Amino acid sequence: MALTKAEVNERYYQAVAGQIVFGTEGQGVLHPLAVAKLLAAQARALGRRELKLLELGANDASFATSLLKILSALTMHGEAALDRVEYFAVDLARRSLEAHFEEAEGSGDFQRATPGGPASPLVGTLVRLGVPQITLHLVHSEAQAFVSGGAGA
Repeated sequence: MALTKAEVNERYYQAVAGQIVFGTEGQGVLHPLAVAKLLAAQARALGRRELKLLELGANDASFATSLLKILSALTMHGEAALDRVEYFAVDLARRSLEAHFEEAEGSGDFQRATPGGPASPLVGTLVRLGVPQITLHLVHSEAQAFVSGGAGA
């Protein structure tokens, strides 16, 4: 029985996801800080106060969480002028996203934690109120399928 790459990936991530979290340079401070400063500068140059971000291969959303905290700090200190940030963290490893949702739900970092439905690709949505308002969507999907199914900028 021959499997396609997508079938192999799906079976692999369903079997070991959540147990394969590994540290990367993106989990440190320098990469999220550099990306946050670039995003803030680009938003300022374009006169935008709202950002919509997409991360494919988000694993356990560590990079997303770091980046969003830094964007909030930059806004609080006047280095960015953002009102709202909407972030889509997409990964094929559903259990990694579920673990992050459960951890974030109890951490107090977010004022709202709304789980997705059991059959939904949306694992959950986390909202941090304030300026900027942060909305983090944790989405279980294969990257190309998610992008192909999108209907917006």
